[in-house]
Amino acid sequence: MPTDTTALHYDLVHHKWVLQIDYLKNTLGLDFMQKSGSLTKANDDLYQISVTIYDYIYSHTHSKKHMEYWLATDADLLPILQEALEQQARFEYNMNAEYFSQQFGTNILNGVHNPLVQFRGDASIAPKAVNVLRDNKMLYTGRRVGLLSDFDYTTDAY
Repeated sequence: MPTDTTALHYDLVHHKWVLQIDYLKNTLGLDFMQKSGSLTKANDDLYQISVTIYDYIYSHTHSKKHMEYWLATDADLLPILQEALEQQARFEYNMNAEYFSQQFGTNILNGVHNPLVQFRGDASIAPKAVNVLRDNKMLYTGRRVGLLSDFDYTTDAY
C-alpha cells in the first residue's frame, strides 16, 4: 500500500499521487491556497496537476493498469514522479509575464502573436516535466515482459 510522504499523498479513490499544499508552500514557495482562494480549490488544482502528469505518462504506455500499479507501488519511481509534479506545479502557478516564453508565442518587440502550438505542439504539460519524465525513461511506449496480468485495487491496496 502506498505510504504518504511530506511532499505527496496517495489518493486511493483516483489512484494518483498528489502534491501536498503545505509542502509546496514551505519548500517551493508556491501558495496554492492563497492563489486559489480556498482550500477546496487548491486541493482540486493540485489534483488536476496530477491528472495532467498521469495522463501524459499513460499516453506513452500500452498498459495503463500496469503503469498505474508501478506508480503507486514502486518507491524508486516516486522521486521522479514528484519532480515531474513539482515542475508542473511551478509551470501552472507561475503562468504570468515572468514565464512569458512558456505560455505564449508573442514577440514582445512587435506584438505579433504566434500560436504556442507552432513552438512546442498542443501541450498543457510543462516542458521541464516532460524532460524529467523522458530522461528517467518514464515515457516508454514498448511492451514490457514478465508482467503480472491481473491487478486488484482491494487485494493490492493501491
